[in-house]
Amino acid sequence: RHLADHKYMAGDEYTIAATPMVEDVFANIVANAIKYAAGGKKLEIDILDQGACWVVQIRDFGKGISDKDKPLIFTRFTRLKKEGVEGSGLGLAIVKRLVDLHKGRIWVEDNPAGGSVFCVRLPKSGPTEVACADDTA
Repeated sequence: RHLADHKYMAGDEYTIAATPMVEDVFANIVANAIKYAAGGKKLEIDILDQGACWVVQIRDFGKGISDKDKPLIFTRFTRLKKEGVEGSGLGLAIVKRLVDLHKGRIWVEDNPAGGSVFCVRLPKSGPTEVACADDTA
């Protein structure tokens, strides 16, 4: 779904109501996308304006995640594809907990070009605290 008409550029500032720990959210998602991406290791990152919230989309072009496995990837000690990839299965569970603590939401969608799109919605910083955890994607 198209969430915004404005194209946000690298180098711009996108302030959110978050602690520095939220950097770990994006570091983990990007690291996973690189680990599981196809040979070219191409990633695209978009920032969308959704009113009181920012939505960050990290798009990879790997094998993707089946619909039946999508609910499982944010569960502790769950790793779907283990071939040649190191990890404990805790990363995305921690990421989800951090996003939840920041009154946000994380989910994964199919990339129409192949692969996955991880979406993180977090509240913008401002005078009022807004929750962005609802299911309206």
